[in-house]
Amino acid sequence: GAAHCSSLNFGLGSSGPVLGISGSELDAEVEYTFKLTINKAGMDPQSTTQTVLVQSGHIPMVYLECVSCKAQSIYEVSQNSYVYLRGTCTNCWGLHRGHWTATRTSNESLVLDASSTTTGSDGMNLVLRQGVLRHGDAYVFTLHVTDGNLDGEGAASITLWPNMPPSGGECRLRVLAAGEGGEGRGG
Repeated sequence: GAAHCSSLNFGLGSSGPVLGISGSELDAEVEYTFKLTINKAGMDPQSTTQTVLVQSGHIPMVYLECVSCKAQSIYEVSQNSYVYLRGTCTNCWGLHRGHWTATRTSNESLVLDASSTTTGSDGMNLVLRQGVLRHGDAYVFTLHVTDGNLDGEGAASITLWPNMPPSGGECRLRVLAAGEGGEGRGG
């Protein structure tokens, strides 16, 4: 909890709010989960979580971004989704290598190869082919990064939740009589 961390630093970074916690406040080999909840009057609160495993030594610091999600303003996926993920290592300074893995939330692996991606599983970017994802499934994509000048492997994961279409309800269709609605004329 917050009592464990004696010095929380809140600020505004170049891409939004930032919470800073001194590394000396965190224990090595411990996994921490941070939850952010946003409230706005008249709307339901929305939350997201971030899990961080603290490791000792100098390891690659890996960050992930769903580029296609941002571009389309859709942060959920379906069978027809175009997915482009970009990984960044902020402290790599040597030759660094990335390797992607993916699982469905049922822990079933998603094979990342030439038939499912345009990039393959090696590299800092991952682009999935449309039609690869299953309708209704959530996916966890993980980028593992090594750098010859650092001590071990760094990794980051992103979960893309399913975009579920509306269900239930009803649809009504009414044929308009001549002269009702619309200004166009055949011709």
